[in-house]
Amino acid sequence: MKSEDLISHIVIDEYSATPKYKQLVNTILYAIETGKIQNGSMLPSINELSFVLEISR
Repeated sequence: MKSEDLISHIVIDEYSATPKYKQLVNTILYAIETGKIQNGSMLPSINELSFVLEISR
């Protein structure tokens, strides 16, 4: 999965009681566990994620 594809699958619920960073971590972990992110795949940079998802670094 390309980093652009990963970003398009990440949904952050700003009204959730779960902190945004935890939602991001959970989404990435789920993608790894389900094989959507393969071993050795490039992940988006923290700057790219924070900009696109509108969350702080």
